[in-house]
Amino acid sequence: MKNTMKRIVVFASLALFMISCSEESPVEQLPALTVPQTYDTVGFAASSKQPLLWRASLVNLTNEIKKGRTKGTKLDLAQLNLLFNENGFAATSTSYYRTILETYMQEIVYASGTEYDPFKTPEQNGQGGVLGAYLFDEKGIEPEQLIEKGLFGAALYHYAVTQYLTGTITKEKLHQALVLYGADPSFPNTNTAANTQKPDIHGALYAARRDNNDGNGFYRSIEKNFRIAQAALKAGSKYSADLQNAIKAIREQWEKALLATVVNYSYATVDGLKKTNPTPAEIGAALHAYSEGVGFIHGFKTIPNKIITDAQIDEILTLMLAKDPQNVTSYLFVTEPATYLKNFDDIRSKIKAIYGFSDADMEAFKKNWISEQIR
Repeated sequence: MKNTMKRIVVFASLALFMISCSEESPVEQLPALTVPQTYDTVGFAASSKQPLLWRASLVNLTNEIKKGRTKGTKLDLAQLNLLFNENGFAATSTSYYRTILETYMQEIVYASGTEYDPFKTPEQNGQGGVLGAYLFDEKGIEPEQLIEKGLFGAALYHYAVTQYLTGTITKEKLHQALVLYGADPSFPNTNTAANTQKPDIHGALYAARRDNNDGNGFYRSIEKNFRIAQAALKAGSKYSADLQNAIKAIREQWEKALLATVVNYSYATVDGLKKTNPTPAEIGAALHAYSEGVGFIHGFKTIPNKIITDAQIDEILTLMLAKDPQNVTSYLFVTEPATYLKNFDDIRSKIKAIYGFSDADMEAFKKNWISEQIR
């Protein structure tokens, strides 16, 4: 009897122990993260020195290339390469795109100093030249845009997301990523000199152009998430989820803003070339818009952890007649518009599906909201 009672006591104790162990420990309820309304600039000047030099290098390279837009002005390849490598800027680019630029650097030097006729074959055009206000190679693409706009993704975005917006995030890394994005900590959402002394450039400028300033667009979303990331860092490791969500949002909204700009330029290209008798200046402006779109999307190829895949980029570049830099056929958009301009419908459909853009989004992407809102 005593043994029986002992067994009952033991079993009862064990049952109570198991019940107590099965009860979940209460989850700590963290207070909501407090996010300041302004970006904290402490340490910004010291942290941003190197990325500001890289940003300046791209500006200097682009300004040198733009000299070739003037008829009779010959560009120098050695000078372009010197500027590309200035301050170690070339090393920020993907190795893939550095190889691409070897072709376009040479092409733009060849094209400079002469004139371009979009109705002639590449063989008849020789090395290309100036049409309207821009400099094209013999195949009808503007190398300047493949260089500058391509490096928005291949260098600035690439370095920011692989070096600054990854791993252990620090306040210094946030400052550095902000510089490569192209914004000032005041986030002016404009490049208009009358409205700011610190204009947006590079990716930030195009995010601003695609943002209608209702608080939900690309630019304001990126600004908000930089502030959330700062706040989460200051609040400590318990807010690591907020930090990682903010970093993810910055990367994605930055990418989306640039691909929304490809949509914008696709509309501009078609509008310029579908006219019955477009002027040389109108053709030049349309091919300029087209080339910007090619540069924006091509620069994202081989960057890791992006939304769009390399295969999807290749599909779109094929529709843009520009997948292989050695075999571009951009001139066909001018000489055979009835056949090839419809490619842009497919391009927009693909981008819309990849990023989940709505019909209203696609319509809004037609506009430069800085100009529309005079801001």
